[in-house]
Amino acid sequence: EVYDDVIVPQCNKCNTGFYKPDVVFFGDSVPRHRVERCYGAVEACDGLFCIGTSLAVHSAFRFVQRAAQNGVPIAILNV
Repeated sequence: EVYDDVIVPQCNKCNTGFYKPDVVFFGDSVPRHRVERCYGAVEACDGLFCIGTSLAVHSAFRFVQRAAQNGVPIAILNV
């Protein structure tokens, strides 16, 4: 299909780029402040439940790895 008539809205805040939701798309880097926040949560948790990942990408794997190093119980659900 051809999508030549689709108009992607510009960012109202900066007017220099395209509007993009506040999510991390596959292939994008996770912002550092989010990574640090997640590490903090892993350090404080009693157990880690990781949902929806094969752990083939570093984004989720690093937190599971940290939990394992800390001896935290881990459950993984990837259907």
